[in-house]
Amino acid sequence: MIYGLDNLPRRLLVVDDDPALLQMMCWTFSDMGYLVEAAASCDEAIRLASTQVFEFALVDYHLPDGNGLELMERLSKQQPDLRSVHE
Repeated sequence: MIYGLDNLPRRLLVVDDDPALLQMMCWTFSDMGYLVEAAASCDEAIRLASTQVFEFALVDYHLPDGNGLELMERLSKQQPDLRSVHE
């Protein structure tokens, strides 16, 4: 398991509307030691971020209800320390 400076496991939010790719990324990062949550839309990602704190987000650019850059703006307002990767 990958731990942060606070000795808690690193939390990752993965957002992609392709079910197979989303599942593969979640398995891969879980195997690497991250605690992973998955979302298939912007709304689902926002809901998850309203109840959990994430250190990282891996976000697809094209989503059914918006795009990754808009989503990251919204997520950053909820969690200013969130680091992101856009695919």
